Amino acid sequence: MKLIYSELKKFLPNLTVKPEQLRDDLTMIGHFTNYFEEIDNEIIFDLDIKVNRGDCLGYYGLAKDLSVLYNIPLNNLFESPFSQGEGGTKYQGVLPITVTTDKVERIMALKFSGLKNSSSPGWLQKFIRLHGTNPINTLVDLTNYTMFLYGIPVHAFDIAKSGEELVWEINSQYSDFTSLDGTKLKLSKDILMINNPSKALSLSFWGGEASAIDTSTTDTIVEIAVYDRATVRQNSRFLKCVTEAGIRLEKDLDPETIPLALNYLSKLILDNCGGQITSSLFDYY
Repeated sequence: MKLIYSELKKFLPNLTVKPEQLRDDLTMIGHFTNYFEEIDNEIIFDLDIKVNRGDCLGYYGLAKDLSVLYNIPLNNLFESPFSQGEGGTKYQGVLPITVTTDKVERIMALKFSGLKNSSSPGWLQKFIRLHGTNPINTLVDLTNYTMFLYGIPVHAFDIAKSGEELVWEINSQYSDFTSLDGTKLKLSKDILMINNPSKALSLSFWGGEASAIDTSTTDTIVEIAVYDRATVRQNSRFLKCVTEAGIRLEKDLDPETIPLALNYLSKLILDNCGGQITSSLFDYY
């Protein structure tokens, strides 16, 4: 895992240790640090996170550990709860989301409308590239940014393509699926998916071409979820697909981190893409 020192300090504003000391301390508390280097005026650490510490596949989990080690306060970045009218409009109802499987632990979702999506700002492109990923557009990159910060994957659906009626289910009817990067997969009937009533939209750990976000996207449903991790692992191994989302979702993640991540992502979306929140908060737990 890559760790940018300046981004870590957003969670730990009082962090003053030098990179050499941080490297040694991270290793001492169990997050083996291979090395650190300076790239594009940023100090980047390379860490090996243990398989039983899925919570530390994000800056927030590592910052919690370091907050205890150094006895310094932890900043959660943005904790304001969602309130009626946030984003400049009144919410327009409950999202028509259905969960038909016990393989889902928690889902939180919101609808955003009137967005102006475009190429990502420079700071966001820099962050994405330093984590070994290619920038796509502002909305997609913000979902990936939030995943790296909080360690829980985020998915956005283009409502013009997917509709609003989403169903979390175990596959019973689809034999084929095309991923966001155009990879065509043959499905079995035990794959955890997000679909609408007539179209396959997403795997639990990999978004689909059928609902992909692009620069013409104006309305989206953004969701953050935690699933039965054994199911995600079995599905990804069966399909021979390894993704950043899958690596995290097959670990033991804390559903209580989801509200923190969604709060901050919502602020980022409104700040960078404009628009409004136009649904009540969906929370299946």
